Amino acid sequence: MLGKLVVHDRMGQRQELAFAENKQTVMYVLRPTCGWCKRNSRAVKELYTRVSSEYGFVALSLEENGLQEFLAESGIPFAAYALAPESASLRTRFTAVPQTLVLARGGRIAEIWTGAYGGETKTAIERFFGTSLPSLE
Repeated sequence: MLGKLVVHDRMGQRQELAFAENKQTVMYVLRPTCGWCKRNSRAVKELYTRVSSEYGFVALSLEENGLQEFLAESGIPFAAYALAPESASLRTRFTAVPQTLVLARGGRIAEIWTGAYGGETKTAIERFFGTSLPSLE
C-alpha cells in the first residue's frame, strides 16, 4: 500500500495525489537525471497509448529539479508530479528507477517492475498488459 502521497504538480502547487476510483493506475516512477528513464520514454508513451482506456496513468518524479525539462524532452502525455518534501520518506521505497507500478483502488500495489523496458522486464510488462512495446532507444 502506498498510502498518502503529497506531491507538487507541474505548476509547483502542493496537493495530495488521488488515484482513479474506476480503474487501476499505472504509476511510472522516475528521476529527471536518470538516463534509463530517458531511454525508456518511447516505450512508456506507447504503453500509455495502448492501455490508457483501461488504466489511469501518472508519472512520479523523485526530484523536482529538472522535471519540466525531462517532460518537455520525453513528451510523456499523462499527468506528472514531483514528490513533495512531506513525502520524502517514500524515496526509500523507490531506490532504483525507473519503476512501473500498477496500483489497485486505494493505492494497493498490484504489480511492480523495476528497470527500463528491456529483456525480462519488457516481456513481463507486455505479458501483463497483453500488448507489445518498442525496444529501448
